[in-house]
Amino acid sequence: MTIFELVKLALDDLYAEAALTYGAKVDDQIRARIAYLSSSYGDLTNAGRKPVDYKNPATRFAYVFKYVAAHGDYLVQGLKRLRTKLGGNIFENESVRVSCVGGGPGSDIIGVLKYLDEHKQDEGVRKITCYLLDREQAWADTWTELDASLKMKIQLNANFQGLDVANSESWRYQRKFLQADLFTMSYFVSEVYSLDVAGAGKHQIILAGIVQ
Repeated sequence: MTIFELVKLALDDLYAEAALTYGAKVDDQIRARIAYLSSSYGDLTNAGRKPVDYKNPATRFAYVFKYVAAHGDYLVQGLKRLRTKLGGNIFENESVRVSCVGGGPGSDIIGVLKYLDEHKQDEGVRKITCYLLDREQAWADTWTELDASLKMKIQLNANFQGLDVANSESWRYQRKFLQADLFTMSYFVSEVYSLDVAGAGKHQIILAGIVQ
């Protein structure tokens, strides 16, 4: 499957959800949300900015529509570079775990699935358990039933887990995701790099506390 085919699976569900909320005005709302995201991401280095609100289904559609395909492709490129550096397969077993920190928007899971589809003759992965770790609970419905529509020979078990890296109570007692074969942090790292040096150092310490 192509990345765009994978993304369309999510967009179909998100559009239906947004249409239930906005009816005939859904397309206008989506266009407004695309403009909202562009403005918000252009202001990431502003310490006083308001965090992006992803609860709105039109916002989530806008994000997946505009960003997920490109971000998923970035991850595919990163996995291919990792494969080259390792001199062979990334995964050693038929059943693997992947934990996506800040993975609610879906770029990470899309990228991993695309990589495995392109290297299905070599990697030999037959089952993937994916932990999507994100502060925004609204993302849970978007990806957890993706397996039902996949045209791939990989069994996908996608699990959403609410996680706020700045709040240890959100992950202190749910640590099975730490047993993953691969960790991805695409969206999380982009947020860290939007901070100043002091802020980035603080968040890196928090993340180190999670993975230890």
